Amino acid sequence: MALTVIKGSKVGLYVEKVPGSGQFVRVLCANSLSLNVTTAELTTDCQVEEDDDDPTAGNFANSEPGTITWDAGGEMTQRVADGADADTNVTAGNLLDLQLAGAIMKLRYQLGQQPSAPAYEGKVWINKNGFAGDNKSNATASVGFTGTGPLRKLAAGA
Repeated sequence: MALTVIKGSKVGLYVEKVPGSGQFVRVLCANSLSLNVTTAELTTDCQVEEDDDDPTAGNFANSEPGTITWDAGGEMTQRVADGADADTNVTAGNLLDLQLAGAIMKLRYQLGQQPSAPAYEGKVWINKNGFAGDNKSNATASVGFTGTGPLRKLAAGA
């Protein structure tokens, strides 16, 4: 079986543009996307008796996994969507409106576009939006999402 490289353009970030609707819209014009999962480290060290036969006793840390946190983000080119295009796209303006409303929505991160591509889904809120533009290039935007609750792997083709 061969391994196939996933091109960055095939990674998708989808949000519920209308929170609670269950309808996901892909964030297009994304230049980069990220999904970050972090597991806290819980130290489980305790004092040990000195052991003349083991001079390393007590020198190594012991730990176990703790709480998992996750976040996602993206950098994109700013666009205006109007008409029928407004329903099938998520713009930087839409994301700012969701942040200002304090919306908690679902986010889906998909690794490829083929039907068997793995996807992960969970609830998020927007923790940051940033906008930039200069005289010589397209305006850009960045968005950050904080996961709240579990991040779950979806069945293929979901």
